[in-house]
Amino acid sequence: MLQKLCSNCGSKKEDSAQEYCDECGKEYSNYNMVKEFIRNNPNTNAIEVANETGLDLSKIMKFLKGGLFS
Repeated sequence: MLQKLCSNCGSKKEDSAQEYCDECGKEYSNYNMVKEFIRNNPNTNAIEVANETGLDLSKIMKFLKGGLFS
């Protein structure tokens, strides 16, 4: 039986149809939510993004410091 691994972190996945494990899938979903919000609100700041998306400011800062929106 072929094991399915998360394409991001390499951990085992329960659902072989998904590309990411549950944890990485949630992170990817959060990233896309933030990316979309910033695209629709280009003059926003990190605090506004956190308030509007419901994510912790630390998560927003992690995305920003990681250069994910450069």
